[in-house]
Amino acid sequence: MGLEYARAFGNPNAELAISRAGLRVAEESKGKTADDILKEIDEIKTGFENIRDIQLGTIFAENADSIGRRSSSLIRSWFAVTSMGGALFNSLMETVRPAMVLGIKNNFDFALKSLGNIETLKKMSDEQRTKLTAAHELSAGQTFRRFFDNGIEAGAAISRTSKMLEKIEGPLSYLARTPLYALNGVGITTHYQKQFTGFLISDMFAERIMRVGDNTASKKDALLLIDYGISLDDARKMATMPIEKDKGIIFANTAAWPDQDLADKFYQAVSAVQDRVITTPSVADKPSVMMGVIGRGATRKEVSMLAVPFQLKSWGFAANNKIVLSALQGRDASVMAGILALFGAGYLVSSIKTPEFVWDKMTAEERILVGLEASGVFGLYGDLNFMMEQMSQDSIGLRPMMGMNPKRGPSDEYDALGEAFGPGPSKMLDIYKSFSSPYATSRDRANSVIRAIPFNNLIWIPRSFRTLARDTIEDAL
Repeated sequence: MGLEYARAFGNPNAELAISRAGLRVAEESKGKTADDILKEIDEIKTGFENIRDIQLGTIFAENADSIGRRSSSLIRSWFAVTSMGGALFNSLMETVRPAMVLGIKNNFDFALKSLGNIETLKKMSDEQRTKLTAAHELSAGQTFRRFFDNGIEAGAAISRTSKMLEKIEGPLSYLARTPLYALNGVGITTHYQKQFTGFLISDMFAERIMRVGDNTASKKDALLLIDYGISLDDARKMATMPIEKDKGIIFANTAAWPDQDLADKFYQAVSAVQDRVITTPSVADKPSVMMGVIGRGATRKEVSMLAVPFQLKSWGFAANNKIVLSALQGRDASVMAGILALFGAGYLVSSIKTPEFVWDKMTAEERILVGLEASGVFGLYGDLNFMMEQMSQDSIGLRPMMGMNPKRGPSDEYDALGEAFGPGPSKMLDIYKSFSSPYATSRDRANSVIRAIPFNNLIWIPRSFRTLARDTIEDAL
């Protein structure tokens, strides 16, 4: 990683690039006071430094053997393996994103051209496997980062207490990555979603590069390339490289390009589109506190447990930039059609996930709101509404304002606390409530035990198995 930073920014710490960014802020800050300019430069510098140190793994303000870091990882991993067995449904909305971002016409034209053209698609797949990290996300155990942040990794255990925690945290942390996302289907689904997006944008880039080389490119063609880091000079050079066309599909055969720096630039642009279309949070999308880092400069500290409340917010923060702001800025090719498609997918998924007897009792307005929340078109703001409803015990938010029933039944102080402290602690509070409340039944306690077991809600496990396990535990309790 340090070598890549040196190649990209001139030195392993990117200090020169960070300083240049500060100077550019000063040059472009017209009409501001010196104090305001210095404050803005300091904020930008701190943000860059935090991103750099987290990526390089050099942010060790807290002992790498820290019990807090390991406990934080344990809570997040336990929640993931016990609660995200049905995450496949949530990822299905991404299937309509290529049409929204890159255009319905481009999307379906390429899909039709692909029919029966297996040989070209195989060549594109083989090339992307060597050029794009997305091709290896599942095997590298990185798919989970689309949904939740894992904070800073715990180091090797040294103390006795840390070694005891590691015996539980280590296996759970491993299971919460590659095994979970292979078993729940999200890993393979995300792989094919990104692969199709990679095929489509490679074809679109190559076609526009050829137009630039022929001097027939429109302003829209040029802007698409420039938006993703391919300048017109780069495009003219790329147009002289081997580019194949077979049955309508244009294949940038970058393996045969003499200039591999140009090939890398081409696939950096492809990777950027993949992560934007199939919403994938980057370090830059998330505030440092999500990774357990607060403060700046010499006062910067690592407080690992601060990452716990933000566990499921990674996708929401990324959606703010990649869905909400992108649509508002007019960067997407088919905004309105894409929003309607996302809502349709969210509505469908909500109807599948919600028990039939509950769905039938919901009003049309309640179903529409649930579909909009599931679609992701509101980004993080949709999450904030539900958080307000839970933390206010159903007195603030859209549902109380519109006279709707609570989304998951009446909220209480346990729901408010759970929303404040994050999904892992919230699940622990639910278990505590089921065993301590005088109103809880043996069935409530049996359900809590079932929900605490890893992989209990994988979508391919028959409901009858869970019912049998619940009844057995209920009899024992």
